[in-house]
This record gives sequence, structure tokens and C-alpha cells, in this order.
Amino acid sequence: MADPTLDPTVRHLPHPSGDLLFRSAAGPEHAGIPIVAPWFAQTLGEQMHGWARALPWRRVSDTACALEHDGLALTFTADGLDFTLSCRNTTAKPRRVQLALHPYWAVDAPAARVVGLDGAAYLDKTDGRVKRFAGELRFGEETDFVFAGVRELSLVDATRAVHLTLTGADHAVVWNPGPVECRKAPALEDEDWERFACLEPALLGADRGGVVLAPGDEARIGMRVRVTTAW
Repeated sequence: MADPTLDPTVRHLPHPSGDLLFRSAAGPEHAGIPIVAPWFAQTLGEQMHGWARALPWRRVSDTACALEHDGLALTFTADGLDFTLSCRNTTAKPRRVQLALHPYWAVDAPAARVVGLDGAAYLDKTDGRVKRFAGELRFGEETDFVFAGVRELSLVDATRAVHLTLTGADHAVVWNPGPVECRKAPALEDEDWERFACLEPALLGADRGGVVLAPGDEARIGMRVRVTTAW
């Protein structure tokens, strides 16, 4: 019988170089790969990042689980280092949705850089302005950037590089609270910002206003992960 209380969040990704995922001792919400659906942030609803990770899922196979709620059918698949999230409209009316995967990559953030963003347009959520990025991204202050059209990016520190290939996503989100905001966050320890960075695939729609699913239509995003070491 399927477990009615299943939490679909991936908590660990073991690797010879160490677990690929971070988990804060201060709060379980900052850990692993949380699922974001059917909206991002509070764009289409009041609950932060939607209701998907707050409800119980059911297991449908060794690698997949499912959730049906409010006329939407979600499926999340974690197969090794390949991850997909889909959403199907089961109602008779069009539905506007957003999807994202929100991985907390374990990294030495002060020494890390993000490669693959050069030339991309992005929304800087710290000041609300749309800008164009140049070079490699470094951490050290609040970073909350939403990049349009990025399909390949890498998170690199002194010990390894985590390479991401995104499918079905129209944006890539990069988030790290930096030292000031980290100290303000009740569910993060003061120095946690040094231990993770979020690089995530997102389907947000034009002007980040969501995508419309006709009755029976499905949206799908994916993330393929590859890790390299020893350079």
C-alpha cells in the first residue's frame, strides 16, 4: 500500500567527494531538494512556493511519487542524478502554474563561483531591477537572481564542480542569503550561508507570470546533475 504521508523531498545525494546536498540544523525547510509548485514565491498564491511540499504524496514506483490537489496532478521523479517534475491540469478550465526544483547544493560558498551566466538577462530580486550579467557569479552578499533562458550552469568550489543541465525550464534561479540576511532568518544558523547555494530550474512564464495549461495539458521541468572533481 502506498504511504499516505510520503515526503518527496530528496534529503541526500551521496558522492565520494561528500554529500551533494546541504541540510540546516536550524530548520528542515532549508535542506535537500524541495519541490516548488504550483507557483514560485508568492506569485500566484499566498503560500510561499506553493502547496506541493506541504501536502502528503503517494509513491507510484521506486523512483516516482505523485500528488493530486486542486485540479492539478503532480509527479516527481528522482532517478539517480536525474530529476523531473510535471504538472497536469485535470480540470475543464485553463490553469496558470509555475514549477521549480529548489536544491540546496552543499558548497564552500565564500570560495565558490557560478559559471554559465555570462550575458544572461536576469531579475535582481534584491532591488527589483532587470539587468544583464557579466562574468562569473560570486557569493558574499545577498544573491537572489532569476536568469532567463539559461540551460547549462555549474557551481564550482575548490573540491568539486556540480554541473546542471536544465530541461523544460525557462529560468534558472540562484539564491544565497549572504551573511546579513542569513543572521535574520529564523530557520538558518548564522553561518549557514557559507555552506550552500541554491541553483534551480524554474518554469515561470513570460515576465515571471506563470504559464497557462489548457485542460489536460502538462508542463514538465527537469534537472540532470553531473559532478567533476580533482582539477
